[in-house]
Amino acid sequence: MNRVLVLAAALLVLLGVGDAWACRDHVKRSRMAIGAHVEQLGVIEDQVLHRLSDTLRPDFGDLARTVRQIAGLMLPPTAAIAERRSRRCRNWVPPVRRTCRDAALRLVDLIEETAAGGITDETRASYTFLIGRCETWLFMPPRSSQLRANR
Repeated sequence: MNRVLVLAAALLVLLGVGDAWACRDHVKRSRMAIGAHVEQLGVIEDQVLHRLSDTLRPDFGDLARTVRQIAGLMLPPTAAIAERRSRRCRNWVPPVRRTCRDAALRLVDLIEETAAGGITDETRASYTFLIGRCETWLFMPPRSSQLRANR
């Protein structure tokens, strides 16, 4: 009976240490996992602006599909579960992956609105806020582009 209690206590201690590690290194692991995807979003922003400058009204559908795929890679189901678990951390852990995924989905909205003829201020502001927060939490330098500019 005592051995079972000792083993249970040891297991709880080990699980607690694992949780502390997960809490402490969450942002670092998120940056390693999705940093390149966030950089890809910046490249796609540039492509949208380049396509806008073309005299032919090009199809933006391929860019929207690419960004949707990137959004799916940023927050796979296992990462979503881990991020929800991080809410139990003693210190606040930013929802990096979810925020970056939401920024990617706002970029899809921007692309679709651009293809339709105009971007709403709400979508632009939402994207600018989310991608700025994502870059800040990942310790990435903030980008500036005309898609993010207030008009």
